[in-house]
Amino acid sequence: MVKLGIKHIMARVNHPQTNGKLQRFHGEIQRKQKRFDTIDGLVHWYNHIKPHMSLDWDNLETPAKVMQERCPEKGTRVIDEQTGEEYDVK
Repeated sequence: MVKLGIKHIMARVNHPQTNGKLQRFHGEIQRKQKRFDTIDGLVHWYNHIKPHMSLDWDNLETPAKVMQERCPEKGTRVIDEQTGEEYDVK
């Protein structure tokens, strides 16, 4: 993950808000799973088609769209904040 410029952020222990978000995600998966032939189809819908209210709802942003916009461009040098290692984005 570090080589891709992704920073892993651990959730706080016994933090109800964080746990609630995870529980809501799992509930959404369970409710929608029967509409899809595969889990891959459901994940594609969730990340690429379904707009998320936590993002820019007025522009119907999806997680995939936001992730693509925030990724560093190819040829960019990324520095791991924890180790100081440098990587080139390919």
